[in-house]
Amino acid sequence: MPRRLLVLSIVWGILMSSNSIARSEDNSVKRDTLTKLDGAWRLVSYKPAGSGEYVDFPDGWQQIKLVVDGRFVWTLANDGKVSRSAGGKCVTLGDEYTEQIEFVSDQSDEWMVGKTGAFTVKLDQNKLYLDGVIKSDKGVAKITEIWEHVK
Repeated sequence: MPRRLLVLSIVWGILMSSNSIARSEDNSVKRDTLTKLDGAWRLVSYKPAGSGEYVDFPDGWQQIKLVVDGRFVWTLANDGKVSRSAGGKCVTLGDEYTEQIEFVSDQSDEWMVGKTGAFTVKLDQNKLYLDGVIKSDKGVAKITEIWEHVK
């Protein structure tokens, strides 16, 4: 019995130390890549559904996205009044960025709650190119946007 306990203790120790190393490496990867997206971003252009061309965001409207330490929130405002918003958790690994949407402020966006947006991201100086989808039981929302870092 004591020998079995010793073997189990050793196996448990090996598993826990390898798990800690994996978690540490995984967390450091997330931290390193998250710092590239952490901050405030302003939407400058997007591709409307079914369009192949980028369209500038309209005058008077402003969409801001904040990405901070594994969380995100975006707000859409027209002439200083917030009309829509959403937020939740996010993870960045390399050029892959995912958002798990936990809340929305507008009834028309309720379909997004509990859904995951999967995106490919590219950073070019102060621009963030985001391309991906949010899938729901009603279909797929294709999202292609260009954000500018706000200083």
